[in-house]
Amino acid sequence: MRIAWKRLTIHALCLLLGLAAARLFAPWACGRDARAWFAGDASLQNGLAEELIAFEVRDDAERARTSPGAPGDRFAGEWALVTHQMTALGLAQLCLAHSELCARYAPLATRAALKSFLPEMRDFGSRAWQGEDALQSVAGNHGHAYLAYAALAVSMARLVDPAFPAPNAKSHDALIAAFERRLLAADTGLIESYPNEAYPTDVAAVAAAIAVHGRATFANHTRVLEHWTTRVRTLQIDPKSGFVFQRMSATSGRPHDAPRGSGTGLAAYYAGFVDRGLAEQLATALFQHENTSVNQ
Repeated sequence: MRIAWKRLTIHALCLLLGLAAARLFAPWACGRDARAWFAGDASLQNGLAEELIAFEVRDDAERARTSPGAPGDRFAGEWALVTHQMTALGLAQLCLAHSELCARYAPLATRAALKSFLPEMRDFGSRAWQGEDALQSVAGNHGHAYLAYAALAVSMARLVDPAFPAPNAKSHDALIAAFERRLLAADTGLIESYPNEAYPTDVAAVAAAIAVHGRATFANHTRVLEHWTTRVRTLQIDPKSGFVFQRMSATSGRPHDAPRGSGTGLAAYYAGFVDRGLAEQLATALFQHENTSVNQ
């Protein structure tokens, strides 16, 4: 009996020590460099950037070794596209934050951005639209908003890379013009990603791509960006939570899914390229939700 109690005491003590370590040591270990990250420490950012570059090199080698093919389904295709998009965005933002790094990172941002534009990267969207390719149908009215992620990456690359290839810039200009025309024609401020599927977060990426294109090319996109910002505030935000709806009707603006924090966080990031007030509004809703969850 005494031995059993002794074992139980040891197990309880080990559990308490484990919980204490998880509560105290893990946050300390994970947050050691938090202040430096928040302050924009160039050495930390450079280290992460080099990891991204190494990933892109490995991806290039793998693609050269095997015949390139489209990802097997929509979700795999989306992730393949946004992986290269986020690499391009990160490197381009480092160029803007640390001009001395631009000579190295700007060409690599362009390389990653253009990879997100490859036919096999957008084939999942073409299949959803019954074979209609987004870049071959810029004169049409179908939204193809999923390609905004690649379009934003290219907008950022053009902003920081003076040697961005002219033929690719021409294709990008045509896509941005198509997005602008489609968005202005939408009373709801929504265009479809796939047939009968409009996602406010995807359209936020559309607006961001248009906004950064304006900075890179000095084109005036004020009208369409104001149109989008107004419609987000009046139609796309759930009044109770402050979150954007996950999925909506592009024509009626009726929600087809619940509002989500994950989509709202990403929409807030993209809104920051367009309207800082809207980005702050969405971020505040997230912070309030987080504080409520912690206090409950």
